[in-house]
Amino acid sequence: MSEGPEVIDFVTLISVNAGIFRNLSKMSRIRIRAILASMRRQKAALEHRPRRGIAMIWKYVREPKPAGKENRRRHRRHRVQRTRAQIDRANAQVIDISESGVRIAGAPGWVVPGQGLSLRLIFSTLWRDVQIPVQGRVLRRGDTGTIVVYPPPIDEWPQSLAKLVRASTPMMH
Repeated sequence: MSEGPEVIDFVTLISVNAGIFRNLSKMSRIRIRAILASMRRQKAALEHRPRRGIAMIWKYVREPKPAGKENRRRHRRHRVQRTRAQIDRANAQVIDISESGVRIAGAPGWVVPGQGLSLRLIFSTLWRDVQIPVQGRVLRRGDTGTIVVYPPPIDEWPQSLAKLVRASTPMMH
């Protein structure tokens, strides 16, 4: 597959035109000057045109984060210890949870970003395990865990989540 002229650089341009200079002794000075002028024009045109690679990099540059520890999240994250997620009969550890998402460690290998996912959040309280079925979508998967976003699974979810997080948090002595 050949690259378009927008990704060619001056070194490539010289190597393409190198064959022309093999027979310099046979060419007139006027012809050589015309070729050099053409090469200079091509080089100048390439310098003013953004390269495809550079344009791709700029797509992924994020705005700088604001100074300080400002939290830009829509919902507060709760760090949990005794909460797990059951995905296809496999248990994974919930690292943190919010009203609209959960970060899971140990998700099965077949879970990929963009995939719809049915899981069961299991909050272990002192009295019993509370299970909440959730239909979500895998946002991303990385070294820090698998992020699943979901709509509120039940009515009054913000209040219910806060109570479940408090009930499943170990008491400090």
